[in-house]
Amino acid sequence: MRPSFLYLCLIALVTVNYAVGKDGEISNTIKETPFISCAQDAIYVRLKSTSKFEGNVYLKGQPTENTTCYQVLTTTNQIEVLIPHLECNVQRTRSLNPAGLFIVAIMIISFHEEFVTQGDKVFEIKCFHIQSSSAGRGRTTVPQELSISSSQPIHSLPICRYSVLRDANDNSSLVRFATIGERVYHDWTCEASGVSSMLCLLVTNCFVAEQLTGKRQDLIGDDGCSKDTAIINNLIYDDKLLAARQAVNVFGFADRPQLYFQCQLNLIERADNDTSCPRPDCAANPRLRRDIQTLLRERGTHVLDAASQRVNVLDLEDRLSDLPRHVCHDYVNPLTRVERAVPPGSVCVSKASFGIVIISTILVAVCTLAVVVGNVCRRTSLVAQHMDIE
Repeated sequence: MRPSFLYLCLIALVTVNYAVGKDGEISNTIKETPFISCAQDAIYVRLKSTSKFEGNVYLKGQPTENTTCYQVLTTTNQIEVLIPHLECNVQRTRSLNPAGLFIVAIMIISFHEEFVTQGDKVFEIKCFHIQSSSAGRGRTTVPQELSISSSQPIHSLPICRYSVLRDANDNSSLVRFATIGERVYHDWTCEASGVSSMLCLLVTNCFVAEQLTGKRQDLIGDDGCSKDTAIINNLIYDDKLLAARQAVNVFGFADRPQLYFQCQLNLIERADNDTSCPRPDCAANPRLRRDIQTLLRERGTHVLDAASQRVNVLDLEDRLSDLPRHVCHDYVNPLTRVERAVPPGSVCVSKASFGIVIISTILVAVCTLAVVVGNVCRRTSLVAQHMDIE
């Protein structure tokens, strides 16, 4: 039987309300609570502004000219947005607690025709799809508190997260901005009250994705082993904490700064006589590696997806500010101070001083040549006189 789903919506306004109507501010904003409809294949949003809307609507991670993705219809002060899941490549993550599938889209409402301003609003829209045993259809809702009824106690379901950390010992040190080559720590952790000793964590099917175009590259295969150890090494597990971690030097796609990472987390139920958790044998020949997927099918396994926070990766040229700096002064205008990145030990001179040095060098060379030629001529003359006397 084909599974059916129940649809709930969540929405979070992550900007603050600014005073309107003053000089230098846009005298328009969103009024009332946005209307959200979570359908099986799309998200529908309807908002109303306080006055005529003449701005733009953007979807985070999509180019503004991508008219094949989301559709926007504005009539006076009403804004309607349709966001298809497939065309817009929205983020999907499977969840165990609560059990279901999250669909996430970030929408930006800009009130100015050309520019992004302080009064703009950013909405994070989350549609939660609950698998239901009875036939159901997507239902239309307004933002509300999410309530889940389950036959299994909620505290027994693990809560998992994927974080990119700056400090390996500080789970709150989330990386938002990083430069190429910087050392960070990828961390996978599951918390399950009272059942941690009954489960094993195995991380598989990891990828990195570029936010704007959706370009992605596999990092960890379905066998739990790294696809390229030069980028990320095989993971280190801590069975006691249902956790895995690996240090990684920051990498990224060329000219694509915003990335996120996503993995499949497999929570395997331990057998009564298990003293250790199954682990991929990544050192063996790929053809001889243990079939992890077969193991996951044979054992009781709970599968969910975990996505990291978004990370903005700075290119190599953005690291010029880290180079040693030497202060040069412009002698034409003493009030001007120019800083340039130059190798240590370099000497800065003005154009005039450099010209004087060049001219002096040329004069010294000419004088030296004249002296040498004069000495040669004088010596030649003396030799000729000596020969005449003989």
